[in-house]
Order: sequence, then structure tokens, then C-alpha cells
Amino acid sequence: MSRMFLAKTLAGMLLATAGTFQFAHAQTVAVTQFVEHPELDKVRQGALDALKDAGYASAKVVFESAQADIATASQIASRFNSLNPAVIIAIATPSAQMVVNTGTSLPVVFGAVSDPVAAGLVKNLEHPGANVTGTSARPDVGPQLDQIAALTPKVKRIGVLFNPAEVNSKVLVEDFAKQGAARGFEVRTEAVTSSAEVLSATANLVDRVDAIYVPTDSTVVSGLEAAVAQAIEKKLPLYTADTNGINRGALAAIGYDYYEVGRDTGTIAARILAGEMPGDIAVVPATKSSQLFNAATAKAIGITIPQNLLDQASAVIE
Repeated sequence: MSRMFLAKTLAGMLLATAGTFQFAHAQTVAVTQFVEHPELDKVRQGALDALKDAGYASAKVVFESAQADIATASQIASRFNSLNPAVIIAIATPSAQMVVNTGTSLPVVFGAVSDPVAAGLVKNLEHPGANVTGTSARPDVGPQLDQIAALTPKVKRIGVLFNPAEVNSKVLVEDFAKQGAARGFEVRTEAVTSSAEVLSATANLVDRVDAIYVPTDSTVVSGLEAAVAQAIEKKLPLYTADTNGINRGALAAIGYDYYEVGRDTGTIAARILAGEMPGDIAVVPATKSSQLFNAATAKAIGITIPQNLLDQASAVIE
């Protein structure tokens, strides 16, 4: 066997091996989600649908949920880094932070993060740089405070349930309190560190406030029914930035279409699979919001929803 023939044979073997690795690598998408609840599930479904529509229907998808546990989210992030997928999709702020904190050099696409800069995921929304980009979904608390004032004008004290360990929630609550004070509201907060604590945290609030507000906090939203039940029993209005909360008994909500946020997330992942660098792709903000009301809950707590608000609603649950 000549040296030239041997060199060509080895080169061919290396090329074939590299090609096989590249193919397998390009077909693996790892998805991690901080907790499973309807809105975050919509983000995941939207992302997978967008990948399918972009031609990646045959991609191998590996999915793990942290079930609202930070330690579990960290373990998943480490496993995904070792898995070496083509791209990691991390849904919700805590999961995205855990993935980025591993120091991975793999492409990371975060989904539905309220404030990517405050969370330490990127330094610039237009030019993320490095290997991380994604979609943001920061609720505008101004319209939500206006909704509270319009629907329940007698409300003066608003209780907010949130997990202070979630950076996105902390930022939103600070904004809510600041804008609320400017409108004459007194905002009282109650910390929740796990979904199991939602019941006791709500119990600590209901006798001290006139209304309850739940931001897009994964921990609280995953246990929302416990808060809703107590609010209805005390005839308190419960507002939320989680639009699916309407189907779970909240009185009213203003929030984004999280399926569309997911589609934007999946589209970014598809662009990366096609060869673009994450750092060159700007963070895509959510823009499509909806206002919703639950007429059954309104009746249960003795509130009449004004016709002008019903006319503005995207949906009213009877």
C-alpha cells in the first residue's frame, strides 16, 4: 500500500467521520424548561412547530423540565452541555441562566425571558455577541395597573406574589411597585420560593390587600389555582400577566401570546442550525398582547365588568 493511497484513505475516513458527527450534531436540539405550565408549554410547542416548518422535522429533540427547582435546572444544564447538541433552547429565565452559567460554548437560545440583560444572559439586545440570543417577553405593567384602576377603582392596596430568586420577577415587581405608587397604589409583596408555598403566601396577603397581582413568575403561576381559590373565597380580584390564568380562575389578565413567542424562539434556533452565529442575531421582543376577562369569576366576587372594557377584550371567559 503506497503512502499516497494510505493518506487518501485516512483523509476519506476522517472526512466521513466528521460528516457523520456534523449530521448527528445538527439533528439534536436540547430543550429545557423551568417548569411545566400552560404558557411555558406554549413557548415550547411554538418553538418545535417553528423548527418543523423550517425543515427540521426530523431533528432529535431532548426535553427536560426542572419542575421549578433551581438545583434541578442546574443539573439539566450540565447534562445538556455534556450532550453536545447543535443548539440548546432554554425556556424561562432560571433555566436560561443555569445553561449560560455552565460556561458552555454551545449555541443557546433563550425563550420568554423578561429582561435578558438584567438576567446576565446578554449585554446588548441588538448585538448579543458570543453564543447566546433568544426572545424576550417583558410585560408592560402600566396597562395592567390601568386595568386594575378601571375594573376595580376602589382598590388601593395590591398584594404581589413572586419568587425573589427569579430575576425576571424581581425586576417586574420593582417596576410594578414604582409605577403603582405613581398611580396612588400601595404595593405589598409576599415571597414564594416554591409552588407549594403559594397557598400559605396568599393566606398571608388576603386580609391585608384589596387585590392580588401575579406577574409572569414561573413558580407562582405553576401553583396559581391555590391563590385563585383563596382570592375568590375572600371576594378579592386577582389579576395576572399570565393570560392562561383566565382559564384557571383569575379575574383579568393582560399578557403576550406565548405560542408566538415560542415560534420566534424556534425560528432563531432554525437560523442557527442553518449556520448563523447566535451573537449576530438580535433578541426578538414579544409585541402581541391580549386583554382577557373571566366573567364567571367577576360574578363570583361581585364585580361588574364595564362594557367599554369588554369591548376592548381579546376574549371573555363565561
